[in-house]
Amino acid sequence: MESMRRFIVSEEIAGTTTVLSGPEVHHMVKVLRKSKGSKVILFDGIGYEYLARIDAVGRDTVELTVLSKTRVQRESHVLITVCVSIPKGDRMEQLIRGCAELGVQRIVPLVAQRTVARGGTGGTAKLERWERVAGEASKQSGRVSLCEISPAITLENALAESGSSESLRLYGSPEATSPFVSHVLTESNGAKSIHLFIGPEGGFTREERQLLDGAGAAGVRMAETILRVETAAVALTAMVLYGTREI
Repeated sequence: MESMRRFIVSEEIAGTTTVLSGPEVHHMVKVLRKSKGSKVILFDGIGYEYLARIDAVGRDTVELTVLSKTRVQRESHVLITVCVSIPKGDRMEQLIRGCAELGVQRIVPLVAQRTVARGGTGGTAKLERWERVAGEASKQSGRVSLCEISPAITLENALAESGSSESLRLYGSPEATSPFVSHVLTESNGAKSIHLFIGPEGGFTREERQLLDGAGAAGVRMAETILRVETAAVALTAMVLYGTREI
């Protein structure tokens, strides 16, 4: 099943047939040249994969028969949310791809005090583009859940949303006294929900670090060098997954 092409469906398939529409049809039929009789994998973003056969190809739709339905556990047991200052240009898309491939559950774009990309923080078109990138990365990496992209918010609001006592909060800081993420994770007593905060390339301001510290977030140093935003987000995610024995 893994060698077959995978396509996203909008909801769980209850019966033995389904109709696919939208951009996935264009990719399936026009780009990959799938036709009647071809077998594909569908996944619904909530944990199910379906082996399906194409029965008919219309102008904008594809009719399929579901041959099998399987509940798949391929996601991390640790729910990771990456709250990250929006970088300039298309670097946010690079960041989303890397984090989605690693299994991040949700990405929250942050508008920090030193965020430069303020012109592209919250438009509907930009958010929809980021959601498509996350969907493609989730699909291509074999995930069965979709990486969620939230609308851009402030650091204060992001901290308020992460307020569960069962959630561990970490933020990247070159000045941190805890250089090893694994040390922080050992002290977290096996938290199953982790929020990672990544500042802009100028770093979080002193005021913002005080907000993070006041919310119980732990500053961690990822490297002796200065990392770009998209590198820091992927690096910290990978370190956390390694520290929790997920990779």
